[in-house]
Amino acid sequence: MNAITDPNNKVCVTAENCPTTPATYADVLERACIACHADCKTCFGPSNKTCIECNLPKYTFSGRCFSDPASCPNGSWGNESNKVCEPCDVACMVCTDGTATSCSQCTYGYFLEDGTNCV
Repeated sequence: MNAITDPNNKVCVTAENCPTTPATYADVLERACIACHADCKTCFGPSNKTCIECNLPKYTFSGRCFSDPASCPNGSWGNESNKVCEPCDVACMVCTDGTATSCSQCTYGYFLEDGTNCV
């Protein structure tokens, strides 16, 4: 068993048992449970680019947190139900959901038809 130190209780725990309140991750090199970045609800490292899930009301995308659905990166949209920036349809650069008929801007090689459909 590889024991590491829980910073809250100053006891040895296994990596899987690092505390979640406050959010921590197991740093096996330091042999300690280390605090996640303040944006992260859960994480795999200390930076704001290592979040598994963000603290509400932020949206998660590729380890990073975004303040609202409109701030999700191009090629994704903010899903209100799970607070994740989900991928747009492959034809869409900017969209309001994951379908090909919710586009306001198309990716290279596609053209906007009827204001929301990339063909």
